[in-house]
Amino acid sequence: EAYERLRPLCDYPFHLGVTEAGTKFHSTIKSSIALGNLLLKCIGDTMRVSLTGELEEEIKVARAILQDSGVQKSGVNIISCPTCGRIQSDLISAIKIVEEKTKHIKEPLNISVMGCVVNALGEAKGADVA
Repeated sequence: EAYERLRPLCDYPFHLGVTEAGTKFHSTIKSSIALGNLLLKCIGDTMRVSLTGELEEEIKVARAILQDSGVQKSGVNIISCPTCGRIQSDLISAIKIVEEKTKHIKEPLNISVMGCVVNALGEAKGADVA
């Protein structure tokens, strides 16, 4: 709330971060909510994600928050279905393969990987590659 009030009053850069670290799962959720909320309001000039564990994971989570909040439009965005009873393939393995094969791509690219034709029609509509 403080940053929301201060932003219109000054030109100083604002650093965003959740100082309490935790497991990758919980810290990712906390950071996504806190940082994403401010980024969606165009508040924040620098940011930090703190996780208990490997530093590389902090960078991955930070980049994902920037990408999914629309601040940074780069890299691959994989759209997939939630794997219901209609699934016709090993979707999770397929997604992991697509992630590995496309991790070098820096340009914005939406790739759809669906488990059945029912979801493919709606969820894959915005994909560049389906």
